[in-house]
Amino acid sequence: MQTRTFIQIPSISEGRQRGMFCVLLAIVIMLLGASCSAPRSGLVSDSTRQGAELDASYTTLYQLLDDESQVDAILIVKSASAETKTLLREIASSMKDMRDQLKIMIDRDVTLTGAVTGLPKAEADARSSISMATAADLLTADNQEFEILILMTQEKAMSYGHHLARSLARHDQNRNRAESLNRMSAQMKSFHERIRELILSSCVSQADSN
Repeated sequence: MQTRTFIQIPSISEGRQRGMFCVLLAIVIMLLGASCSAPRSGLVSDSTRQGAELDASYTTLYQLLDDESQVDAILIVKSASAETKTLLREIASSMKDMRDQLKIMIDRDVTLTGAVTGLPKAEADARSSISMATAADLLTADNQEFEILILMTQEKAMSYGHHLARSLARHDQNRNRAESLNRMSAQMKSFHERIRELILSSCVSQADSN
C-alpha cells in the first residue's frame, strides 16, 4: 500500500517536515473539538439534582456548535471546491450564531451550568481518539479525498446535531427555548441534506471520470 504524505519539499529536512506536519495536525485536532478545555465527562445518575440531564444535554449541544463554528478554518491548510468551501463557511457562520443563542439560554438559567456532558469517561476518550484519527486522515488526504472526508465529517455532525437539538426541545419545558432548539434542528437538517447531495454528486462525478 502506497504511503501518502501531506507535503513533500525536497529542500526541507525530514525533521522539519515532521515538525510542520505536527503543527498542522494540532490545528486540525483543535478544529475537530479535541481541546483540553472541553466539559468534563461523567454519568448523570438518578441521585443528582433535578434538571441535571437537561443541563448535560445543553452542554453537549453547546460543545458541538462551538466545534462546528470553526470548521471552515481547515480551509487555511487544505483546498476544496468552491461549492464545498461555501458550504463549510455557511455551516461555520450558522453554528456560531446558534452557539451564541444557546449561550444566552444557558446564562439566563441558573440550573444550566455547562460543566458536565453526562458522557462516561470511556465514551469521551473514544470521541477524542476518533477526532485525532480523523484529523490525521484529513491532513494526509489529497484534495479529492479531503473533500469527501470533510463532507463525511460534516454529514455526521449535522445529523447528530439535528437529532440532539430536536430531542432536547422535546424535553425542555421552556417553550421559548424549545422553539429555538427546533429552529436549530431544522437548520442542521437542511445542512445535512445539502451535504449528502454534495457527497453523492462527487461520487457520481468520480465514477464518470473513471
